[in-house]
Amino acid sequence: LEYKRLMDKAFTEGSHLAAKWVLLDMIYGRGREADISGAIAHLNKFMAQSDEPTWLYIMGCAVEEQSGDRAQAAEWFVKAVDAGVTDAYIDLASVTTIDKGGNIVDYDGYIELLERGVAAGDGQSLTLAVLESISAIDMCEDEQQAQQYRADAIADLEFALNLGDSYAAYQLGAIYLNGSYGVEQSIDCAWQYYTRGVLLGSAFCCESMYDLMEDGVVADNADFKAQIALWGARYGSLRLKGQVVKLYKAGKLTP
Repeated sequence: LEYKRLMDKAFTEGSHLAAKWVLLDMIYGRGREADISGAIAHLNKFMAQSDEPTWLYIMGCAVEEQSGDRAQAAEWFVKAVDAGVTDAYIDLASVTTIDKGGNIVDYDGYIELLERGVAAGDGQSLTLAVLESISAIDMCEDEQQAQQYRADAIADLEFALNLGDSYAAYQLGAIYLNGSYGVEQSIDCAWQYYTRGVLLGSAFCCESMYDLMEDGVVADNADFKAQIALWGARYGSLRLKGQVVKLYKAGKLTP
C-alpha cells in the first residue's frame, strides 16, 4: 500500500518513470483494479503534451489488453520501435509472430525481431535468443564445442541481466539450482540470481524464492517469505496472490 501511495504521488507530480509503471499497473491490474480506459485517457493526454516515445509502447499494451486487436496493437508497437523504445520489440514479436495460444507461427519473423532487439540493446530479446539457441547446443555432437556454447549462453544471460532483464535472472537461477549447462549446482548462486530478479520485478523469481523456503531448501523465514509473497502478488503471480490472501485471513498480514 505504501508503494502504491508513493507511486501515485510521483505519478501526479509528473514523473515519467512513475507514470510508466502506474499506467501498466492500471492496464494489467497489478496491485490495483484494472482500469484500461483510464490508462488510455491518461495516455491520450500525455501524448498531446509531449512526444515521449514510451507512451506509444504503453498505448499498444493498452489496446491489446482492452480489445485484443493485435493488428492495432502492432501499429503502436511499430511506432514505439521506430522511436527507439527497446521494450517494444518483444511485444511486437508477440502480436505478429505468436498466436494467442503461445505458439510461434512465424519463426523467421520471430528470430528477426529478436535479433533487432538484441542489436538495439534489449535484454529480454537477448535472453529469448539464448533460449532459442539451446536446441543447437543439445544437437551439437562435439562435446568441446557444446561446452563453449553453454559458456557463451551463460555469458549472454549474464549480459542480458546486466541490461536489466529479470527473465535472465530467473533463467540463471534455474541453471544454478539444477546444475545445468555444465555449471556446478549452487543453491547460493541460484538464490542470488533470484534476488536480483525480484529487485527487477520478476514474479517467477518471487515464486522460486518462496518455493525454496517452503520446501526447506533454504532457511524458512516466515516474515521474509510473506514479503516475497507480497512482492510476487504485486508483480502478477496468481499463485502467490493466493498465498497472500491466506496470510491475511490467518491474521499474519495487515493491510
